[in-house]
Amino acid sequence: MDKQLYIMLLENGQIDVTKWLTDQGCSPWVKTKEGKTPYDLVTISRYDIEERKRKKEEVMDFLKTVMLQTPEVTTRSGDDLKRETANKGS
Repeated sequence: MDKQLYIMLLENGQIDVTKWLTDQGCSPWVKTKEGKTPYDLVTISRYDIEERKRKKEEVMDFLKTVMLQTPEVTTRSGDDLKRETANKGS
């Protein structure tokens, strides 16, 4: 899955897609070049309408829960850092 697409979907408050991607193995620890996780990128703007704010809060709560249950593990493969879940394969 394209990391940019994953992050874009999360930023827009797509809870069903967020849950599905996580179930499919997308790590909540994936980071942008700036080092931000999807949780960091789901920001609520004062210009967001109430429904959008609610959706973003739901995504943030879900990601926070998943991140607490899935410790970050960093492995080096070539020049890239990859994020994997500690319980992958369990």
